[in-house]
Amino acid sequence: MKYLYLIILSFVYPSGCLLAQIPNSLSIGGGITYPIAKNYNSSWFTSLHWNIGLNRSISVDTHLDLASIGVKDYADAPGVENDHNIYQLGTGLRYSFMKRLFVRAGASAAIVNDSEATIRIFPNAGIGFNIFLKGRHGLEISLNNDLISNFDYHKHVSIFSLGAAYKYRYPSRRN
Repeated sequence: MKYLYLIILSFVYPSGCLLAQIPNSLSIGGGITYPIAKNYNSSWFTSLHWNIGLNRSISVDTHLDLASIGVKDYADAPGVENDHNIYQLGTGLRYSFMKRLFVRAGASAAIVNDSEATIRIFPNAGIGFNIFLKGRHGLEISLNNDLISNFDYHKHVSIFSLGAAYKYRYPSRRN
Protein backbone atom coordinates (compact mmCIF):
# COMPACT_ATOMS: atom_id res chain seq x y z
CA MET A 1 0.00 0.00 0.00
CA LYS A 2 2.89 2.34 0.76
CA TYR A 3 4.25 1.81 -2.75
CA LEU A 4 0.86 2.61 -4.27
CA TYR A 5 0.89 5.98 -2.49
CA LEU A 6 4.41 6.67 -3.75
CA ILE A 7 3.41 5.83 -7.33
CA ILE A 8 0.34 8.08 -7.13
CA LEU A 9 2.40 10.86 -5.57
CA SER A 10 5.03 10.55 -8.30
CA PHE A 11 2.33 11.20 -10.93
CA VAL A 12 0.43 13.89 -9.04
CA TYR A 13 3.37 16.02 -7.87
CA PRO A 14 4.93 16.73 -11.30
CA SER A 15 1.54 17.46 -12.84
CA GLY A 16 0.79 19.84 -9.96
CA CYS A 17 4.05 21.64 -10.64
CA LEU A 18 3.12 22.00 -14.31
CA LEU A 19 -0.31 23.34 -13.43
CA ALA A 20 1.30 25.85 -11.07
CA GLN A 21 2.77 27.56 -14.15
CA ILE A 22 -0.72 28.29 -15.52
CA PRO A 23 -2.50 31.19 -13.79
CA ASN A 24 -6.11 30.71 -12.67
CA SER A 25 -8.13 33.47 -11.02
CA LEU A 26 -11.38 34.34 -9.33
CA SER A 27 -12.59 37.95 -9.33
CA ILE A 28 -15.59 39.72 -7.87
CA GLY A 29 -16.54 43.32 -8.52
CA GLY A 30 -18.98 45.83 -9.85
CA GLY A 31 -19.35 49.10 -11.67
CA ILE A 32 -21.59 51.23 -13.82
CA THR A 33 -23.52 50.40 -17.00
CA TYR A 34 -24.41 52.75 -19.82
CA PRO A 35 -26.82 51.58 -22.55
CA ILE A 36 -26.34 53.23 -25.96
CA ALA A 37 -30.01 53.82 -26.76
CA LYS A 38 -32.75 56.32 -25.98
CA ASN A 39 -34.85 56.07 -22.82
CA TYR A 40 -32.17 54.60 -20.51
CA ASN A 41 -30.07 55.93 -17.64
CA SER A 42 -26.73 54.65 -16.51
CA SER A 43 -27.05 52.18 -13.66
CA TRP A 44 -25.00 49.47 -11.89
CA PHE A 45 -23.79 45.89 -12.25
CA THR A 46 -22.07 43.20 -10.18
CA SER A 47 -20.07 40.27 -11.49
CA LEU A 48 -18.17 37.15 -10.56
CA HIS A 49 -15.53 35.89 -13.01
CA TRP A 50 -13.73 32.56 -12.84
CA ASN A 51 -10.77 32.15 -15.20
CA ILE A 52 -9.29 28.70 -15.79
CA GLY A 53 -5.91 28.95 -17.49
CA LEU A 54 -5.25 26.90 -20.60
CA ASN A 55 -1.72 28.27 -20.92
CA ARG A 56 0.15 31.36 -19.70
CA SER A 57 -1.84 33.77 -21.85
CA ILE A 58 -5.19 32.09 -22.70
CA SER A 59 -7.89 31.15 -20.23
CA VAL A 60 -11.56 30.17 -20.23
CA ASP A 61 -13.54 33.03 -18.70
CA THR A 62 -16.84 32.06 -17.06
CA HIS A 63 -18.93 34.77 -15.45
CA LEU A 64 -22.13 35.42 -13.52
CA ASP A 65 -23.47 38.97 -13.80
CA LEU A 66 -26.41 40.98 -12.55
CA ALA A 67 -26.98 44.28 -14.32
CA SER A 68 -29.67 46.86 -13.75
CA ILE A 69 -30.72 49.20 -16.57
CA GLY A 70 -32.58 52.33 -15.50
CA VAL A 71 -35.45 53.69 -17.59
CA LYS A 72 -35.55 57.49 -18.12
CA ASP A 73 -38.54 59.64 -17.26
CA TYR A 74 -40.21 57.02 -15.09
CA ALA A 75 -39.85 57.48 -11.37
CA ASP A 76 -39.92 54.43 -9.15
CA ALA A 77 -43.06 54.22 -7.07
CA PRO A 78 -43.44 52.26 -3.83
CA GLY A 79 -43.58 48.60 -4.81
CA VAL A 80 -42.96 49.35 -8.49
CA GLU A 81 -39.52 49.11 -10.06
CA ASN A 82 -38.97 50.67 -13.48
CA ASP A 83 -35.55 49.15 -14.06
CA HIS A 84 -34.64 46.21 -16.27
CA ASN A 85 -32.59 43.46 -14.65
CA ILE A 86 -30.29 41.23 -16.68
CA TYR A 87 -29.11 37.99 -15.05
CA GLN A 88 -26.23 36.56 -17.10
CA LEU A 89 -24.28 33.32 -17.23
CA GLY A 90 -21.58 33.47 -19.85
CA THR A 91 -18.39 31.91 -21.05
CA GLY A 92 -15.67 32.81 -23.49
CA LEU A 93 -11.95 33.11 -23.97
CA ARG A 94 -9.61 35.59 -22.34
CA TYR A 95 -6.24 36.47 -23.85
CA SER A 96 -3.61 38.24 -21.73
CA PHE A 97 -0.79 40.15 -23.36
CA MET A 98 1.95 42.58 -22.32
CA LYS A 99 1.69 41.02 -18.81
CA ARG A 100 -1.11 43.34 -17.61
CA LEU A 101 -3.57 43.88 -20.48
CA PHE A 102 -6.27 41.42 -21.52
CA VAL A 103 -9.13 41.07 -23.97
CA ARG A 104 -12.06 38.70 -23.69
CA ALA A 105 -14.91 37.64 -25.93
CA GLY A 106 -17.70 35.12 -25.63
CA ALA A 107 -21.42 34.61 -25.36
CA SER A 108 -23.92 34.90 -22.54
CA ALA A 109 -27.27 33.37 -21.82
CA ALA A 110 -29.39 35.79 -19.83
CA ILE A 111 -32.77 36.22 -18.28
CA VAL A 112 -33.87 39.73 -19.18
CA ASN A 113 -36.52 41.00 -16.80
CA ASP A 114 -38.30 43.72 -18.75
CA SER A 115 -42.08 43.77 -19.20
CA GLU A 116 -41.87 39.98 -19.50
CA ALA A 117 -38.97 37.81 -18.42
CA THR A 118 -37.31 36.38 -21.51
CA ILE A 119 -34.18 34.32 -22.14
CA ARG A 120 -31.64 35.73 -24.59
CA ILE A 121 -28.28 34.63 -25.93
CA PHE A 122 -25.96 37.44 -27.02
CA PRO A 123 -22.28 38.18 -27.64
CA ASN A 124 -20.07 40.14 -25.28
CA ALA A 125 -16.51 41.45 -25.40
CA GLY A 126 -14.20 43.41 -23.17
CA ILE A 127 -10.76 44.84 -22.57
CA GLY A 128 -9.05 45.33 -19.24
CA PHE A 129 -5.98 46.01 -17.16
CA ASN A 130 -4.58 44.00 -14.23
CA ILE A 131 -2.95 45.66 -11.25
CA PHE A 132 -0.95 43.05 -9.35
CA LEU A 133 -0.69 43.61 -5.62
CA LYS A 134 1.06 41.39 -3.10
CA GLY A 135 1.23 37.66 -3.72
CA ARG A 136 -1.97 36.29 -5.19
CA HIS A 137 -4.07 39.44 -4.79
CA GLY A 138 -4.80 42.13 -7.34
CA LEU A 139 -7.26 44.51 -8.91
CA GLU A 140 -8.80 44.37 -12.35
CA ILE A 141 -10.25 47.32 -14.27
CA SER A 142 -12.27 46.50 -17.39
CA LEU A 143 -14.56 47.92 -20.05
CA ASN A 144 -17.15 45.45 -21.38
CA ASN A 145 -19.85 45.51 -24.01
CA ASP A 146 -22.98 43.35 -24.31
CA LEU A 147 -24.98 43.48 -27.55
CA ILE A 148 -28.57 42.48 -26.79
CA SER A 149 -31.09 42.14 -29.58
CA ASN A 150 -34.83 42.86 -29.25
CA PHE A 151 -34.43 44.66 -25.94
CA ASP A 152 -37.45 46.72 -24.86
CA TYR A 153 -38.69 47.76 -28.33
CA HIS A 154 -35.15 48.27 -29.72
CA LYS A 155 -33.70 46.06 -32.42
CA HIS A 156 -30.22 46.11 -30.82
CA VAL A 157 -28.97 47.71 -27.61
CA SER A 158 -25.28 47.97 -26.84
CA ILE A 159 -24.68 48.06 -23.08
CA PHE A 160 -21.24 49.27 -22.02
CA SER A 161 -20.00 48.67 -18.51
CA LEU A 162 -16.95 50.02 -16.70
CA GLY A 163 -15.97 48.24 -13.54
CA ALA A 164 -13.37 47.26 -11.02
CA ALA A 165 -12.92 43.91 -9.29
CA TYR A 166 -10.84 42.28 -6.58
CA LYS A 167 -8.84 39.44 -8.14
CA TYR A 168 -7.44 36.36 -6.41
CA ARG A 169 -4.96 34.26 -8.42
CA TYR A 170 -4.31 30.60 -7.67
CA PRO A 171 -1.85 28.88 -7.75
CA SER A 172 0.53 31.78 -7.35
CA ARG A 173 1.79 33.38 -10.54
CA ARG A 174 5.43 32.65 -11.31
CA ASN A 175 7.41 35.16 -13.34
